[in-house]
This record gives sequence, structure tokens and C-alpha cells, in this order.
Amino acid sequence: MKKRPILGAMLTAALVVTAAKAAKPKEKLVRDSFTMPRADFALIQQLKDRAMGFKRATKKSELLRAGLQVLVALDDRSLQIVLAALPALK
Repeated sequence: MKKRPILGAMLTAALVVTAAKAAKPKEKLVRDSFTMPRADFALIQQLKDRAMGFKRATKKSELLRAGLQVLVALDDRSLQIVLAALPALK
């Protein structure tokens, strides 16, 4: 998989997020819980550490929300490839 289309999607998602923040009033928050493999939690920590590298303290929920913004910007084929790469959970 090439990185350039994903980088473009990330930039587009960042613009969408910025526009959404400017246009929307405060939304009601929803609490939820889910299960994921330990390796995915390690990825979250790795991303949190990277964000601290540029002095941006980041919460797990912020990373998950950012990931959703990137995924929604993907075309159907790219999303299908990303989802197919995930191992199935019980």
C-alpha cells in the first residue's frame, strides 16, 4: 500500500475536522466500551509517545477520533484493504 494517498486522506481529514470544529456547537458526549487486542493498545501508546515528541499530550479517545477521521476520508477500496488487514476477534 502506498503512503501518499493515505497522507492526502489524512490532510483532507484534518481540514474536515478543522471546518467541523468551527461550524458546530458543542455536541453531547456518548460513553461506550469495547475490546481490542493488547497489540492495538500498544499502538495507541506508541502514537501517544509520538505526539509527546512534538509536545502534544494526546488522549486515547483523541487518537481514536483522529483515526475515524482518517478512515472516513478513504475511498471504498482503501477502506476495504485496511479492514481486511485487521485480524478477526472472537
